Amino acid sequence: MATILVVDDRDLGRELLSTILSYERHRVLEAADGAQALALVRSEHPDLVISDVLLPKMDGFQFVRELRSDPSISATEVIFYTAVFDEQEALKLAEECGVSRVLFKPMEPEKILETVSEVLKTRGARKISSLPAAFEQKHQHLLVEKLINQVRELQRSEERLILASAAEGFLGLDIEGKHIFVNPAATRMLGYEEEELIGFPSHLVWHHSRPDGTPCPEEECPLHKAIKGGVGYYAEEVFWKKDGTSFPVEARNNPIVEDGEITGAVVTFWDISERQRTEEALRRSEEQLRHSQKMESIGRLAGGMAHDFNNLLTVINGYTELSLPLLTDDSPLRQNMLEIQYAADRAASLTRQLLAFSRKQVLQPQPLNLNELVASMHNLLKRLIEENFDLKTILGADLGTVNADQGQLEQVIMNLVVNARDAMPQGGKLIIETANVELDDNYVQSHKEVEPGQYVMLAVSDNGSGMSKETQEGIFEPFFTTKEQGTGLGLSMVYGIVKQSGGHIWLYSELGQGTTFKIYLPRIMRAADAIQPSPVARAQKPGSGTILLLEDDKIVSKVTRKMLETGGYAVLDASNGREAMDISERHQGNIDLLLTDVVMPEIGGLKAAECLVLQRPEMKVLFMSGHTENAIVHHGILDPLIAYIQKPFKLFDLLSKVQEVLDS
Repeated sequence: MATILVVDDRDLGRELLSTILSYERHRVLEAADGAQALALVRSEHPDLVISDVLLPKMDGFQFVRELRSDPSISATEVIFYTAVFDEQEALKLAEECGVSRVLFKPMEPEKILETVSEVLKTRGARKISSLPAAFEQKHQHLLVEKLINQVRELQRSEERLILASAAEGFLGLDIEGKHIFVNPAATRMLGYEEEELIGFPSHLVWHHSRPDGTPCPEEECPLHKAIKGGVGYYAEEVFWKKDGTSFPVEARNNPIVEDGEITGAVVTFWDISERQRTEEALRRSEEQLRHSQKMESIGRLAGGMAHDFNNLLTVINGYTELSLPLLTDDSPLRQNMLEIQYAADRAASLTRQLLAFSRKQVLQPQPLNLNELVASMHNLLKRLIEENFDLKTILGADLGTVNADQGQLEQVIMNLVVNARDAMPQGGKLIIETANVELDDNYVQSHKEVEPGQYVMLAVSDNGSGMSKETQEGIFEPFFTTKEQGTGLGLSMVYGIVKQSGGHIWLYSELGQGTTFKIYLPRIMRAADAIQPSPVARAQKPGSGTILLLEDDKIVSKVTRKMLETGGYAVLDASNGREAMDISERHQGNIDLLLTDVVMPEIGGLKAAECLVLQRPEMKVLFMSGHTENAIVHHGILDPLIAYIQKPFKLFDLLSKVQEVLDS
C-alpha cells in the first residue's frame, strides 16, 4: 500500500481515480490545482503523484518544475494522466521535466493500476535531470493556447466512459440532492431508467426508509445531511429499489466544491448483498462448529464419568445381590439392602444416559420401520400421558427403512413424549409424525453437520409452553434442565442416541407456540426386521465350568468372582494380560470362558483375548466394560460375532450372559 496524491481540478475526475486506486488499498490524497498539490507533497511526502496537465493557478508542468527545484521533494515520482491533442509532443515534454509516465485519457482501470504498480516498484532508480531553461515558455505556448477547449471536452467524455463501464453505482447530485448524473450500474441496481432519476430528489427515490421499513425523515437522514453539509460520509446503508424492495450497500459521499462553494456531491455505492450472505453463512458455520466442539468435549467428560461410576456400581450391585439371599424377610437389614439396590439402579440409569449422550454405549442396530415401532408403542405412550392429552400419529406412506437399535429408539420416543407432556401441564395436543424426506444441498448449507441424501423423519410436536432462545441453546447438554425434579439427562440421551445412529436432530420452538423435535435417520435400501417384544426373563439354571476372569480393578474383580461362584462356576482371576497368559499356561484343566474387561494396562482386553484363544482355541470369550472402545466396536456398533456385557450388571444378567455364551 502506497500514499498517492491525485491532482485534478474536477471533483469527478479525482473521485474516479480515488475509486480505482482504492482497489489496491492505496492511501489517496487529493488536490484541485498545482499549488495545493505542491503544499501536500511538502507536508505528506507521497510515494507518487498522478496529475492532470491543465490545472488552474499552477498547471501540471509548472507543478513538476517547482517539484524538481526543491531538493527535499525532487525525487517524488509523477505520472501525468491527461487528454492532449498531440501525444508525441506531450511525451517529449514529460520526459524533459522528469515525469515517470504519461497516461492518456480515457484509460482502462486495469492499465492505470498496472502503470502505478510499475512506477512504485522502480521509484528512485532513475536520476532526475535539471529542467531546460526555456521549459516554462515552451510548455505554455504549446499546450495552453492550443488545447484547453479540446481537453475539457475530452475529459468529460473520458469520465463518462469510465463511469459507464464501472461496476459501482455513481450518483451525481446537486446541492438540493437532486440527480444530475447516474451511471448504468446505479440504474441497474436501483431498478430505474436514467430519465426516471434525473432531476428527482435522491432521498425520496432510494433512501426514504430505514432498514426495518419505517420512514426516515430527510432531516434525520445521515447521508442527506452529509450531502447538504458538504462533508464526507462512509457507511453501510440500505437503499430502496423501484419495486419497493431494499438491498444493503456500502456507500460513500464526496462533496463537490467549486470556488470554495459546495455545489453538490458524488455518491458511490456497492451492492454488498452477496458479501453479507457469505459473512452470515460463515458466522453460522463457526457457531455450529463451536457448538459441535462443545458437545464433543462434554461428551468425552460424560463418558469418562460414566465409566468410573459403572465400575463402582458393579461392586455395589454385586454385593447387594450377594447379600440379599443371606437375609431373612423380617431382617431389618433387608430393607436397607433393597434401598441400596434401588439407589444403585437409579444411578445405573443415569450413567446409561451419560453413555448415550457421549455416544459410547453399545448399540445393536437392525433394519427398522418407524411406523411399526410407533404403532407398537402406542398403548405404552398412552399410559405415559394423562386423559386430557390428545395423542395423534401421522404415519407416512411407504416409509423407508432405517438401521437403528430398537430399544434405544424406544427410549428416544418415550423421552420426547414425556418432555412434551411436561410442557403442557393443563393438557394439550401431542403429534408423532413420520415421513420420507430428502435433505438437499440448500438444507445442508444451513445445517453443516448433515450429509445430503434420503432420510426418514420422526417428529414429536406439542402445543405447549415452548422454549426461549437461551433454553434452546443448552437443551441437549447433560444436566441442563428447566424442571425442578429433572436430571437434565433425558434430552442429552436423545441427542447421543440419534448422533450415534448416524442421524441428526433439530429443534423448532417459540415461547407460547409449542415445540417440535425432528429426527432424521439415514434411509437404507433393505426390508425392516419385525419389531421384537421386550424380552422375558427365563429361569437361570446352575452353571458349571471354569472361567478365567481378567479385570484390573481389584474391587470389581472381587465382586465379579463371587457372583460367578454363586452361579456354580470355578474362577481363575488375573489383573493383567500377562498374568492371564501365565495362568492359562499353568492350568492343567479346561478353561471354558474368558471374561475380560476391555481397557487394561499393558495388554488390552482384545489383545489378551487373541493370545489366549491361540493357546486354547476351544475357549469362549465374553467382554465387559464400563464404556466402549474402538477395539471391540466401531463407533459404538458391536460386531455381531463379539459377546459383550455392559457394566454395571446384575447377578442374573451376568450369569445369563455367561450361560448364553457357553451354550453358543
